[in-house]
Amino acid sequence: MEEPWIYPDERHSTAESRYLAIGRNRAGKYVFVAFTFRTRGGERLVRPISARYMHDKEVRHYEQQRKNSQTPPRTQDGPGG
Repeated sequence: MEEPWIYPDERHSTAESRYLAIGRNRAGKYVFVAFTFRTRGGERLVRPISARYMHDKEVRHYEQQRKNSQTPPRTQDGPGG
């Protein structure tokens, strides 16, 4: 199984550092997850903000980006856009 792309969500990160993860789950479905980190009781925790399956257009864009480069897509039409 391939590693998901994880990168900062610069458009929505005004009050806290947010991140986006895109990739496939174990069942092979394409997923989009927005999350941040929180510290509670000395532990670093992941706080999910949004999680959903990707739309067909997003999947096509993601796969095209994967073929062309090793960097995450960052266009308006990409996941989260």
